[in-house]
Amino acid sequence: MRQGGCDVESKNYLTALSKTKCTDPNGNVFDGIWRSYEGVVLHSLVTSFGLDFLVHDQQGGDVDSIRSVRSAGFKSEEHRAAYEAREAYDTKAYHTHTPEVDRAIADADNVREQMKEEIAA
Repeated sequence: MRQGGCDVESKNYLTALSKTKCTDPNGNVFDGIWRSYEGVVLHSLVTSFGLDFLVHDQQGGDVDSIRSVRSAGFKSEEHRAAYEAREAYDTKAYHTHTPEVDRAIADADNVREQMKEEIAA
């Protein structure tokens, strides 16, 4: 399906469309965008005046940062499951350079030295 200048699968399109206020795929796109912006502006005004209790707002926002997870936990079960299913940290694999990376580092060091010599001359 071609929608908004890009190819989108029907399922993804309907999921994205259901998150907006305009659920009619044949409706005016600008009406849906306008309604979405009205919601964002209203939410911003409500939170600016300290009326956060009127809207659903999470401590730490909607982002799972290290700090927000430590203080308030994960925002979704999907993120919790991904964290718990991660593989063990392997310091050797993480910090070992491939020969290509080692060559790039050496080349950068050579360029840096040449620039220092040109500046000193």
